[in-house]
Parts: sequence; structure tokens; C-alpha cells
Amino acid sequence: MIHPRNLFLSFLLALGLLAGCQRCGQIVWTADGARAAWYSGEPANSAAVIDDKGNILAELGPSMGGFAWSADGQRLFFTSLEPSPPTPIDSAMSDVDPPATQPTTDTQDESKDPKGTTVAQFADGHHQPLFFLPNLKIVYLMLSPDQNWLAAIAYRDDKSADERCELYAYSLCANRLYLISNQCAFAACFNTANHLIYVQPDYDHGHPLPKGQVVEVALQDNPASPPQRNPLLDVLWSDTLWIQPLGEDLLLTTRKAVYPATTQPATGTLFLFSPRNGALVPLAENVGPIFMPSPDGKFILFQQNTSDGTTLSVMNANGSNPQSLRKLPSNLPMYPNWRTSAQITYAAPFDEQSPSTQGRTPTQVVQYKLLDGRLEPSATLSTHWPQSLKPNYRTEDFTTTRPAASTQP
Repeated sequence: MIHPRNLFLSFLLALGLLAGCQRCGQIVWTADGARAAWYSGEPANSAAVIDDKGNILAELGPSMGGFAWSADGQRLFFTSLEPSPPTPIDSAMSDVDPPATQPTTDTQDESKDPKGTTVAQFADGHHQPLFFLPNLKIVYLMLSPDQNWLAAIAYRDDKSADERCELYAYSLCANRLYLISNQCAFAACFNTANHLIYVQPDYDHGHPLPKGQVVEVALQDNPASPPQRNPLLDVLWSDTLWIQPLGEDLLLTTRKAVYPATTQPATGTLFLFSPRNGALVPLAENVGPIFMPSPDGKFILFQQNTSDGTTLSVMNANGSNPQSLRKLPSNLPMYPNWRTSAQITYAAPFDEQSPSTQGRTPTQVVQYKLLDGRLEPSATLSTHWPQSLKPNYRTEDFTTTRPAASTQP
């Protein structure tokens, strides 16, 4: 079974990166809740491993987060900004419909600034690089339930290039990196064993169309031919924002459910899709892209958009009993995430009295209990962390409650 806490809320991270916004903090717990991987967000871009009390067990250096823990909690996969030698890419499992193109890594001149992302493994107190993709920013990692495959979604680290996402799969058994798709949506996940689900566009004479499909592909080493894509659902591919497994079903957010659409809604709808019978059931409307099923699969943590603003909300997995937990600022200090099915880790509320530096106010990482539709703080994890590891609020989100800089004493 996939532990949902390992499938982190990186979609908004990627949106922030593409839009030039602040990268915020991330926390991902092991399945037993004993340890967590933490990414500070900007400006420090630091990563660390902590225990359940918040004690720092290891510092991982400059990173973009994107964590994935093994099922036993003994191995952590993460992104590192330390350069490594470029990794050969096998195209044996790449898309067959799009026109053949060379991955962006083939033309990168490593004698110049080696921009890109390393995917590394941390185990037994040591970390080692697995593969490096020059000129790409990897912001989301997924570990398959059979623990044999690590999938990565990346976008181009070249502002002059298009902003399409690319999907890669790394065989942990053969130490081989495969290109799966060179143009896809950010939404992707594993559902069973080595089966990877992602969202691809349809093509017309080599050009992507607005419509596309949620497809399933079975990963395998050294395939004799590209594996068959199993279409699951027709969607408008670039508007399908996030997808996660829920048992044998799938949860997904999309801004448009049919094609062609006459309007472009600003908010999305959270759907439950059953591949077994093709049923597509709306669970919540006017939602943001982020959502996360609880480890036991009984609840969904999601972003609700209302006329009064945006809230962090929770509901039953069937869409019933939605409850607002807390107002969310437009620039999150960190993404909230489950530790257990009754505990949520998130930032402390904004403190008007905290000193602000360069438009940012440091805050604490707090463990909350989920009780009767409210968050009750139970422990502060970051009390003894250095400032470089703590998340930050952007003070411009609170201009109505915080005095302007020139009026502060």
C-alpha cells in the first residue's frame, strides 16, 4: 500500500517555481511517524531529517524537497542542488505519439554553469547521488509500491524554453533512468506495483491539443518495445492539476471536466474516479489543486476557496462532512501534511509581533491534533532549529493586519 504522506503536495511548489513565486516549506513523515524529511523553502533552500520531537538528525544540504520515503522508513529519496555527472537516459519507454525529440539534457554544456537537479538517496546516515538531470528542475518524486521504481517530474530550467513537464522513471534495481514522457501534466502517481499513472495530451500532426488522457503504463526494465499506454479517463490535460491514489480508486482535481468547454473556471473540482467501472464522482467544488488523503484513507485534507478567502479544510473520503480548519495565506509558509490520520503538521499562525526581514516573518513548525473539526496544537517541532531551516510567512499577505514597515517602532 502507498503511504499518502510520501506523495507530497508538490504541485503548488511547481506552480510557484514556474510563476517565480516563493518556494515554501515541505514536511514528509515516514510511515510510522518516527522521522520526517523537512525542506525550508526560500530563501535558504535547506533540507534536513528530523525525529518526532523535531531534533535534527541530519542535514541534507541545498535542496528543492520532493521527498519520498521507503515503506520501512530506512531510505529517503530527495532532490539536491549539488551537481553530479549527467546520467544517460534510456528512451525505450518514452511516449510513442509525440514527435521524437532529444531530452534537454543532451545539449547541456557541462563546462558552463551545471544547472540542474540531482536525485539522491539518504540511508544509514549517508547520502549518495542516484542521477542528475542538467537544465531540469525536479520537484516531485514518487516511489512505487514495490519499491523498485522512483518516478520524477521535472520542468525546464531555461526561462526561454516552454514550461512543459517531463516525466522520468529510475529503476532502483538496474540503476537505469528512463524517459517516460517529454510533455505531460504535473499530475502523476503510482497506483499498484510498477504501474505509473500520468496525464498526457492528445496530438494533431505533432502538436499537443487541449484535450488528453489519464493513462496507466507498466514500467519494466529493457522492454523490447515501448509499453502500451492504458487510457483511463479523457481530460483536458493541462487543467488536470493533481492526482493521488485512494485504495483502488483515484482522486484528481481538474478545472474542466469536459471538452470543449465554454468557460475557464478559476477554481477546480475534486473528483473520485474508479478505473474498475469508469465512474467519475465529484466530491468538492471550488477547491484549490492541493489535497491529500489521510494515511488510513478515511479523510481528505484539501484547499477550499470561498468568498471569504481560502481555507485548509478536511472532509470524509466520500466527500461528506467538510469542515474548515484554518485560513490559508496566498503564499503558504509550508504545505500542511499528515503525520498520522489524526495529526497534521503545519506552520504556526502569523504573529504580528515577530520581526520581519526582507518581507518575510519566520515562524514555527507545529504538530496539531485533529479534533472535532479543529486543529489543536500539541507540540512545536522547530523550537531549536536555526533560522535558516524555519519556514517564512510573506508579510505582504497580511497588510491589513500588520502595520507598514515605516510605522513600526
